[in-house]
Amino acid sequence: MTLPLSQRSGPAARRTTIVVVAHNGGEPLVDCLAALAPSLEREGRGLVLFDNASADGSCARALEACPAATFIRAVRNVGFAAGVNRALAAIAAAGDPGDVAILVNQDCVVYPGAIESIEARLEDETVGVVGARIMEPDRETIQHAGGVIEANGLTRHIGRGSRAPGAYSVPADVEYVTGALLGFRVETWRGFGPFDERYFPAYFEETDFCVNVRRGGKRVVYEPASVAVHREASASGGVQARRYLGLYHRNRIRFVVKHLMTRGNRMNLLASELRWLFRRKTAAHALALAAAYARIPLYLVESRLRRQKGRCA
Repeated sequence: MTLPLSQRSGPAARRTTIVVVAHNGGEPLVDCLAALAPSLEREGRGLVLFDNASADGSCARALEACPAATFIRAVRNVGFAAGVNRALAAIAAAGDPGDVAILVNQDCVVYPGAIESIEARLEDETVGVVGARIMEPDRETIQHAGGVIEANGLTRHIGRGSRAPGAYSVPADVEYVTGALLGFRVETWRGFGPFDERYFPAYFEETDFCVNVRRGGKRVVYEPASVAVHREASASGGVQARRYLGLYHRNRIRFVVKHLMTRGNRMNLLASELRWLFRRKTAAHALALAAAYARIPLYLVESRLRRQKGRCA
């Protein structure tokens, strides 16, 4: 079932749309939309809840907490990237390219002012993507203050674990920002997207997008005034769970083949991976890595076909 986006009175009638992609989100999804509901009281704001065929009834409860949301339901789980793309396609068709889209994970609760801070940073035309200061559920420990991409594609959250008052309180240009809470103009998605739906069902799609944006000459900026609490990887059982590691490394290797396996970087990539492997000896990692490495031939073929298609375009 799809409820239509509200009618616009002109290009500026809805300047910002928040997008939440959900799949069996449980009570965290209800908390997410309840925290976002006050943001919709300001004119020019909307929210799209894209339901990836949830079966736990959480979307209905979430809509009770945020009745102003537009609801789009997929007949099957198409993954996070496809959910974002379908929601943004509806936004793009109904609005102005300068409109803003803000993605919020289903297990993320925004603080008051978080949406406004992203909107303000995006007034700078040199900025392509804005990410937030993400806190652990204890609300005192930093989870993410921007991100770094290692030579072998591993992603590292700047500031993770810091509890120092005032730490990471200055905006900064970074390599990527987490999709837990990030914003961009619709024209940026049109120019450097869409999100790559092969990162199914989740992980690395926002990293991939940030890389494309930076290569296109736009900045990716960490905005500390935008704050949210995030139950990281809750849908996958946590960052040490076998399911999470399997998805993370599968999509990391896809990202590596797509972006990092260049002729001048191969030895650096291999050395970085070997150094990391020497330190990483858990059985869960071993299984995840074996499955991910087995996909390298497939990803190489995909990469070659993509380059051929680009030359023919």
